[in-house]
Amino acid sequence: SEAARIATRHGLDPAVANHLVRSYGSRAAQVAGLLDQVGPARLSPGHVFLEAEVVWAARQELAQTALDVLARRTRLAFVDQAAAVAALPRTIELLGAELGWSGARRRQELEEARGRLERGI
Repeated sequence: SEAARIATRHGLDPAVANHLVRSYGSRAAQVAGLLDQVGPARLSPGHVFLEAEVVWAARQELAQTALDVLARRTRLAFVDQAAAVAALPRTIELLGAELGWSGARRRQELEEARGRLERGI
């Protein structure tokens, strides 16, 4: 299966590879290909969402905010609100690097996204 090929090629947990195939379909291998640049780290321990998905969302899906990634793209904000709050700094770091955000813009994003998440979006 495609998930098994992705898991083997990139050394991923089968659950993560299955998630990529379910979420990205024929583009799953392209998302997994970002692991060579970003690494295989997960956005949150215990969840299948990868840091590479943040980069994919910025580059290919025109994501513009951390909430866009955490709520609309990965759905982590709906699956585990506390995990989404914990993933905010790294999500903002990755997204900010892709979008050229200043330090001030990153701080503003953190404050706004944390507030929305803590209020239940």
